[in-house]
Amino acid sequence: MNVTIALLSLTVVPFMYLCLRYYTRTLVNREERVKELESKLLGRLYETFGAMKLVKSFAREPYELQRYATTGVTTMNARIAITWQQSLFSVVVSTITILGTALVVIVGGDYVMTGRLTIGQLTVVISYLGAVYGPLSAIAHTTGQLQGALAGTKRVRGDVRADPGDRRGARRDRRDRHQGRHPVRGRRLHLSRTARACCTTSRFAAKPGEVIALVGLTGAGKTTLVSLIPRFYDPTVGRVTIDGVDVRQYRVRSLREKIAIVLQDPVLFAGTIADNLRYGRLDATDEEIEQAARAAHAHEFIARLPNGYQTEIAAGRRQPVGRRAPAAERRAGDPRRTRRS
Repeated sequence: MNVTIALLSLTVVPFMYLCLRYYTRTLVNREERVKELESKLLGRLYETFGAMKLVKSFAREPYELQRYATTGVTTMNARIAITWQQSLFSVVVSTITILGTALVVIVGGDYVMTGRLTIGQLTVVISYLGAVYGPLSAIAHTTGQLQGALAGTKRVRGDVRADPGDRRGARRDRRDRHQGRHPVRGRRLHLSRTARACCTTSRFAAKPGEVIALVGLTGAGKTTLVSLIPRFYDPTVGRVTIDGVDVRQYRVRSLREKIAIVLQDPVLFAGTIADNLRYGRLDATDEEIEQAARAAHAHEFIARLPNGYQTEIAAGRRQPVGRRAPAAERRAGDPRRTRRS
């Protein structure tokens, strides 16, 4: 209807683009920092509650409270700062659209006064401006949420990359997991998490039917060395083989399904005792569950429970109802025992 008014309505686009470009550049880094701080805050809380017995043993409740409060204040200030930036950006976007609308109304009003434009045409132009500026403003306002989501996605992708993952051409191990005839060997292993090596060994081998014990000082790398078999880590030099095949040639899921692991820190999930015992083999029968419990010398005290293997346990419980007193409590009543640091 009018070329001049059409060009005036587009004058806000360059300013909107420059504003979005500057805002997204500065917002990404801040969003990632805030996400990291919030993650550390939740991690601190989980860590404290997970080690509550240790905290109470050393009477460190005030210390942990102060640590959490300090981290919380830092996180809160970072979140307030980024919220302030988002609010300021919204004000700038709104100001740009208002100025663009005002410019069109002023020029269009002058055209109406001089007869080059009718009132009806000016009304249509203003309606069109609302249809154009509305989505532009919505895009600008949702940019903050989008950047926050992208920052969270980057953190998730970073965590996923920490897992070794499957190599191209990795194969599935189709052998029976219960055959027990797969020798495990490691050759010239070298594992490095930083610039310094944290675990090195020349060679080790575990033949079928053998029981191997790794003995060493705390932090010597015993757990890390065993973790190479299910590929919780990959060695930087050397390889671990099963039946002469490098474990990195197997699919991670197929490999780990063939390995039974007893973790250092046992954890029970909410549900029945049978459900927890079946976690290693979801298709295990009740008879196989009982056989596993007998092998672990757990059948006797499970059978004494009111519902046996169907006894419900709470999430995070280390032992079911009817557990024995902790070893520390039993030692406390024995005068022949001496305290160990």
